[in-house]
Formats: sequence, structure tokens, C-alpha cells
Amino acid sequence: MTGKGRAVPDDAQAVAQAVARLAEDFPQVPHDTVVSVFTDSYRVVVEATGVPLVDKAAELALIRLEVRTGVAAGAARKGSA
Repeated sequence: MTGKGRAVPDDAQAVAQAVARLAEDFPQVPHDTVVSVFTDSYRVVVEATGVPLVDKAAELALIRLEVRTGVAAGAARKGSA
């Protein structure tokens, strides 16, 4: 199924990649929480813009996870390397 020139599989792949990056940046956060925060951020972006902007949803999710954890993105991963 496609919509207005955007193939759903491409969007699904972009979402999966965004969630994977967030999970790498916040290894201390349970994966289901990362997915939940991203999903809600995606909803907020779509409601605000009317367009499914995965990159903007990922940026919002990143900020929300930083606030939730008190840790800058990737800091925990870099500190453990």
C-alpha cells in the first residue's frame, strides 16, 4: 500500500532505523520505552504538521529521552567504551 508517492515500506524502514539509533543512544532505557516515546513523538509531529516526518519525530524523541533520563544522547554508550 502506498500513499502520495511515499512507499510504506520505506517509511517503516526509516522508523525502524530511527528507533534503533535511539536505542543505541539510550542503552539504559528499555526498548519498549524507546519505541513508546518515538511513537508518541511521531504522533505529535503528524498532528502538528500533517506530514509523517520521521526525522523530526526522532529529534523530538531524542529530546524527550534526554529529559527523561537526564543523560545526553550517546553519553552512556561513550562512557562505557
